[in-house]
Amino acid sequence: MKFFCIIFSFIFLSFENVYSKSLNKIDINLIQLVNDPFYLDKKGYTGILIDKKFPPNRAIKMAIKENKFNLDMLGIDLRIKVIWYNNELDFNDFKRDSILLLDLPDPIIKEIIYKIPNNLLLINARSNDNDFRKDLCKENFFHVIPSNKMYTDAIAQYLIEKNWKKVLVIHGPNEKDLAKYNSFFLSSRKFNLDIIETRKFTLSKNPKDRKKNNYKLISTGDKFNVIVIFDDFGEFSRKLPYSTLKPHLIFGDSGLSPKAWHWSWERNGGPQLNKRFKRDNFEIKGETKDRNMNDNDWAAWASVKLIVEALKVKNSKKIVFLDSFLDKNLSIDIYKGKTGSFRLWNNQLRQPILMTTHNAVIMKMPSEKFMHKKILEDTLGFDKNESNCNIR
Repeated sequence: MKFFCIIFSFIFLSFENVYSKSLNKIDINLIQLVNDPFYLDKKGYTGILIDKKFPPNRAIKMAIKENKFNLDMLGIDLRIKVIWYNNELDFNDFKRDSILLLDLPDPIIKEIIYKIPNNLLLINARSNDNDFRKDLCKENFFHVIPSNKMYTDAIAQYLIEKNWKKVLVIHGPNEKDLAKYNSFFLSSRKFNLDIIETRKFTLSKNPKDRKKNNYKLISTGDKFNVIVIFDDFGEFSRKLPYSTLKPHLIFGDSGLSPKAWHWSWERNGGPQLNKRFKRDNFEIKGETKDRNMNDNDWAAWASVKLIVEALKVKNSKKIVFLDSFLDKNLSIDIYKGKTGSFRLWNNQLRQPILMTTHNAVIMKMPSEKFMHKKILEDTLGFDKNESNCNIR
């Protein structure tokens, strides 16, 4: 009996070895920046850790593991390959139809986007920059992470839903704060919100700046219903709730915030996805095992799902990814109660936005109160008539 077990094991291992060699090996080329400041710890004035971001490697590996059955059926060995960007990268070294998942800062993407050959598939799972959906579009550049406009439109829709139309906007001094404010300004015009006043905060401790760094002084007034704050770093905004002169609700980067994903989402398979993510860190250096999935993690996970679905659409060992992604019927289950599909004019993935507190999802946007002639999710972000892009 022992002899037959040894023979069977030998045959099985030989078959597995031959099968693995027969698989078509495909790389997800994750382009990352050497010493990327995006992943540095965000520490406040007293050294308190405000925020810690992690690269999307874990989410990609988890998605590959989840889709192993489908990949095996297709004869595909899908792997992650990290490629470090250090001021230069020869994109002509990539084979036709290679997959490039860009995990780079916005200025670098803007610098290199038109240098990248048109026969490569580019996936954005990190940048929220509106420009890539409004003006700087490219046929082979697809966006899975929401744009700033999708986030700010979700805030605006929620405020209209509640009939809280008079808004005080507070924003910080850095470029991302201003980008979010400019996006919200567009959203306020789109949904007829009334921005009563715009104020700029500072983290300066100078007494001369007390009107900009004092929570009570910067929130004075009775002509507005709510306060919307844009503070990408998070040092000022974390203390704004409960520190205002009057009992105003806070939205934006503190209080009720728009998210692509949140660990407390309780429907559409969300709890199961969150548990799978927390369970395994794949022994990635610097990763924390028991942490929650964030927007960038979710976007990277969804990107892999789209790649697998594109493989199923093509269903061929001669992979032409770009053609599959350009297929208007390409769609996936994004675990938010809606099917995710790409907008034909700017390659942005349609999806709901979750309005969240630190520990709960309060509402999913868009609201059915807002009508659209075709797809409700196109009320979030740049609709066809709002974008200068016309890809398809």
